Amino acid sequence: MRVDRLETGMAWAEEPPSRTRHIVGNLVVEQVSEGMVKAKTAFMLYRSHHEKDENIFAGSREDELRRTEERWKIARRAIVLDSSVILAKNLSVFF
Repeated sequence: MRVDRLETGMAWAEEPPSRTRHIVGNLVVEQVSEGMVKAKTAFMLYRSHHEKDENIFAGSREDELRRTEERWKIARRAIVLDSSVILAKNLSVFF
């Protein structure tokens, strides 16, 4: 199915892929309930493409993490960018 989709010419991807660097800091963790925590972070994401397009995104992220038997899983995520307008030509990354 994937090969068929790629051959349609309607499957978009960056070629070559963007180079990205994620910087995460200001981590604050608080327990919400038994087995549930809230993690707040600040981030900066640098993205370059074709050696000429550059973007810097900054913002904050708030995650609610739930403990399962095996590991922590994201139950909810909210991302708020500092910029109200995104000037990037495309957006192919997750914050």
